[in-house]
Amino acid sequence: MIKSLWKDPVWSAVIAAAVIGVGGACGTYLLGFWPRMATFGSQVWRLFTTSTAVPNWLLVLLGVATIPTLLLLAAGMWALFAKKTSSQPSWVAYTSDMFFGLRWRWRYTAGSIDGLNTFCPHCDYQVFPYEASAYQMVDRIGFKCDSCQRGLGEFDESILSLKSKVERFIQQKVRNDNWQPGGGV
Repeated sequence: MIKSLWKDPVWSAVIAAAVIGVGGACGTYLLGFWPRMATFGSQVWRLFTTSTAVPNWLLVLLGVATIPTLLLLAAGMWALFAKKTSSQPSWVAYTSDMFFGLRWRWRYTAGSIDGLNTFCPHCDYQVFPYEASAYQMVDRIGFKCDSCQRGLGEFDESILSLKSKVERFIQQKVRNDNWQPGGGV
C-alpha cells in the first residue's frame, strides 16, 4: 500500500512533509530550541495584550490591513499602465503584406507563421499556383486570378520554396521592426 501511495505525487509530498516535520520537531527538541520558541511566543502574546496610547493589537491590525491596500493600489497602477501599452500595435497584428507581386496573408500559431496564403492584389481573390513548366522535372509555378483573369507572374521554383522565401521576408521585417504597412519585395 505504501508503494502505491509513494508513486502518487500528492501523497508522496504529504509523506515527505510529515517526515520533514517530525525530523524538524525532534531536531529542535534535541538542540533546545523549544524554550526559546516558547519565550518568543510569550513576547508576541505580550505585544498583543499590552497597551500604549493606542492598543498594540490595533496597530498590528492596521499594519496587516495596509498590505491589501498597497496591493490594490499596485494592481490599479499596473492596469492603468497595461492599457496604455496594449493600445500600441504589436508585430502579431502584422498578418498581410505584398511579396513578389502577390498579396500574402497568414496568422501566428504559438509565435510561428501559419496558414500562409496568396491573394490577387487587384481583386483580393485567393489564388493557387499552377504548374507552368512544360517539363515535369523543372519546378516552375505560375499564378492566375480566376476572378479578374489577370496573370500574376511565374516563378522558377516550387510553391514550398516560394513560401519559404516569403516566411523569411516576414521574419526579417519583424526582426528589423519594418513590418508596418507599406513596402514589400
